[in-house]
Amino acid sequence: MTFIRKEVFFFLVLLFFCFAKCKIKNYSNERVDIVIEIVQSYKYDIGKKVYTVYFLEKKPNEIFFELSKEEDMKVQEKYYALNLDKCNGNFEIENNCLITPKLYTVVTMNSKNNKQRIKIYSDCNKYSSKDLKMAKRVNEFINFIIELVQKKPEIRNAIPSDMLYF
Repeated sequence: MTFIRKEVFFFLVLLFFCFAKCKIKNYSNERVDIVIEIVQSYKYDIGKKVYTVYFLEKKPNEIFFELSKEEDMKVQEKYYALNLDKCNGNFEIENNCLITPKLYTVVTMNSKNNKQRIKIYSDCNKYSSKDLKMAKRVNEFINFIIELVQKKPEIRNAIPSDMLYF
């Protein structure tokens, strides 16, 4: 009888740990520094907490902003939730647009063990079928970062870039 109890107890403990592991989000504790550069006009540096606006004939305007711990945690969680950590090295998301010049948004993500650079076209959303899922995830991440930073009072009143692309 005690043998059966030990087996049942072992089975329940094993089941508990398996269930607990499945319920816990598998976010790495490794911090990721994120920089988003939009068509040579704007740069969002989340690690340094600097928003940069570029101009044709003036020096760039650097505006420092603050992120709460919760906001910073949301950025890190979003990065891992969208599986952006699975893309290593340099990666260009292809599209099926014939527009020239091709205007890029570049997302650079660096952690202790992973350096990534993703280029995605800013002026076209007709992505190739092989890159469509990744393009949606990258765009979701970019929009998340932009919305987060643009809500900051110090950023809201920033003079927009005069870099126009036709």
